[in-house]
Formats: sequence, structure tokens, C-alpha cells
Amino acid sequence: MQRIAQSKLDRINPSFLAIRGGSQSLTRPEFISAISKGQGRAIAAIRNGEFTPSLHDLKRTVLRWPGYDSQCETSRGWYCTELIKSSSHETELTELVLRHVARTKGSWRHRSHKDAITFEFAKRGEHKAREALYAYFDPANDFRFAEEILEIDGFAGLSWLIPRLMVRLLPDEFWRCGLLASYAGELLGEQVVSDWLETESSTRPEVAEFARLAAEKPKQSPRPDGRSIANLSFAAIRELWFGPGVSRSAVWQWAAKAPKNEVTMAWRAFEIEGERTWLHVLSRALRRKAQYARVETIIKRARTWNDDSNPFAEALEEVVDPRVRQLGFELIADGWIADGMALVATNAMSGDEGPMLAALNSLSDADNVHHAGCDILRIENGIDKRDLLLWIYEHGPCSFCRESAVNDLIQAGQAPDWLLKECLLDCVSDTRELATTALLLS
Repeated sequence: MQRIAQSKLDRINPSFLAIRGGSQSLTRPEFISAISKGQGRAIAAIRNGEFTPSLHDLKRTVLRWPGYDSQCETSRGWYCTELIKSSSHETELTELVLRHVARTKGSWRHRSHKDAITFEFAKRGEHKAREALYAYFDPANDFRFAEEILEIDGFAGLSWLIPRLMVRLLPDEFWRCGLLASYAGELLGEQVVSDWLETESSTRPEVAEFARLAAEKPKQSPRPDGRSIANLSFAAIRELWFGPGVSRSAVWQWAAKAPKNEVTMAWRAFEIEGERTWLHVLSRALRRKAQYARVETIIKRARTWNDDSNPFAEALEEVVDPRVRQLGFELIADGWIADGMALVATNAMSGDEGPMLAALNSLSDADNVHHAGCDILRIENGIDKRDLLLWIYEHGPCSFCRESAVNDLIQAGQAPDWLLKECLLDCVSDTRELATTALLLS
């Protein structure tokens, strides 16, 4: 392995990060914004003495999930632990988290957030946190802390877990044994785990039963036959929607598989439909079959839509056409920036960067900022995205999108040094890894 020069290692030591070149410190609103996004600058500002948060500033962050998208974004356990340990309130905040981890009321995302911080403390040798993993292991609560105990204590943890799991296992939950055994194999080695189970099974009946259940294959549920939906006419699908009912996903599945003549009929109906929810369902269903659209007709309807979430603009999001690009800029000029940005992004040309950035800077709603950022990320060529990607890094509420923006900047050789250093403390481990690799290669 190539030896990395010590001077390079010194440059990427997170303990000596500079915030945006060292020329700016954070105001309180900027600090609160940074921790809600999971940006590394918040931790760096505390370490560098450029901002001193109050206990109140940090309490909410460690007790409640601070992110934007609880379904897609990753755990903030590492990030919040670094915030806690960098602050002057480490003792109070640590005790606060460990007190609250006993509570199971409230949103699952807030509970799992506190669980993740507790696990991070345990990994770092905090004895009370490790005790909490065992004390609050709960088979009735989706086997809470089972994987964490396994990761912390290996075979000793597995040996402790198995009898407690087997006592509480319901008849239809045998698959949990397979999941736990599989996770143990990932951590400790499949063959080593197999040998351990075989040895322990000879003297421990509960381990033998665990091993037997872990080896069972769950029955596969029959997959729905997409052909049955595809065989319906558009008229039948529409009748189901307005009658007995059919799911949005079923309509989308129908559009993906339906023959050309039925999709064409759907487009003709879309041109004249008026019910808002149905229009949005159709727009998403049809946008990947835009070759059957009458673009000029859809553009005319898009221009007359005077509300958020223009379904006719959405239906044209994947259409490369100068008329669609023009529509995008018209919508932006009229104040429908998120709708217009999606169309411009698909049709972006060199020279559009400035007007696009100006439009982005006028956004304030988090959802619109996020959607516009997603549109920027899907631009593959034609423009210089550097400033647009930096805008996503600064303003995007989603840490997953920020990771994508950082990756694109690195791949283009446009990632500023301050950004890479700041990303060493980002809430997303993959972003931290991207930054580490880029700095070591610079």
C-alpha cells in the first residue's frame, strides 16, 4: 500500500479544520441550520472555538431526529456524538440521552435517533451506554438493540441474545433467526459462526433450535402478475380509479407495460382531464412514455395551470425539446421555480448556469429546495454544474443529496479544499469517506 506523506495526513486532521477557508465563523442561525442538515461545519466551529452552542441549542438535536427525510437519510449517531463530545456540555448531554433512551413513546425516528447515539457511545467504551443496550434489549419492540449487542460483543453477545430471543420468538418470526445469524456472519465470518453454532448446539438446546430455524428458508410469496394490469384498457383503469379504487402504483405499473395504443389514449385523455389528483397520478405514469405525447398541447395546458405542482410540466420532465426549455424559463419567470427548474434541467445548455442559480437562490421552502436540487443532480452534461452543486451543498436539506453533490464535484475535479475538509465531519459516513479519499489523492 502506498505510504501517505505525513504532511497530507496533517492537512486532513478533522481536529484542525477551517470553516470555509477560516475567514467566517457561524452565527447561531447558521449553526442551527448546519446541524439540521448534518454539515461538518457545525462540529468544526465548536472545535475551533468559532461558535459556542448553549445546552438548549444541542438538547433538541440529540433527543429528536434533526434531519429532513427520515426514510432515506442515514443515522446521525456518529454526528451527534461528535457534537456532544466537542461541546462544553458533554456530561449533561450524555446523561440526558441515556435517561431518555429508556422511553419508547413518540416517533420511531426520534427513538431510533437516541438509540443510534447510545450505540455510538457504547462503541467508544462508554460503560453506561453498553449497559443500556442490554437493559433495553426488547424482543417485543422489533428486537431492539439485538444487532448492536452483536456488533459490540461478538460471540459473547450472540450467546447472550439467543436464549432471550428463543423465549420470545413467535411462531411466524423464525426468519429473525436467519437475519441475526446472517448479520453475525457478516461481522465475524460465516464459517466461524457456523462452527460456533455447531459446537454450542451440542450442549445448548436453545442454540440448536436457533441454528435449525436460521437454516430454514422463508416461503416466497407469489409475486403479483404485472401482465394482468397491463392487459386492462385505459378506460378500464380510469373507471377503477374513479370507481372501486385502484392504487397509484397500479396505474404507474399499467403505464409501464400497456401497449402503445392504450398509452396514446391515456395521453389524449390527459390533455383534457381536470381532476387534480388524477392528473398528478397520470403525469407520473406517462412521463416516461412521452414519445406518445403531443408536446405543444401539453405545453399549452402547463401555461394555464395556476397552482403548485404543475402536472403538465411534470409530464414533460424527461422531454428534450427547446420548447420545453422555453416553458421551463417561463414558469421560473412566473414564480413557479421548482416546476420550471425540472424542465430546464432536462434541457440545460451552456450559459444557463447563471439564470438557474439566480432562480435557485430565490427558493426558501425546504421541499422546493430539495426537489430543485434533485433536478440539478440528474443533469449529466451540457453545462458547468460547479456553482449549482455548491448551492445544493449549502442549501439542500437532504444529506443524501449533499453526498451526491460532493461526489459530482470530486469527479469533476471542482471540489474546493474547504469543502472536502468540512466533509470529514459530515453526518454521512460515505461523504466522509469520499472527502478522505479525495484529500489523500490531492
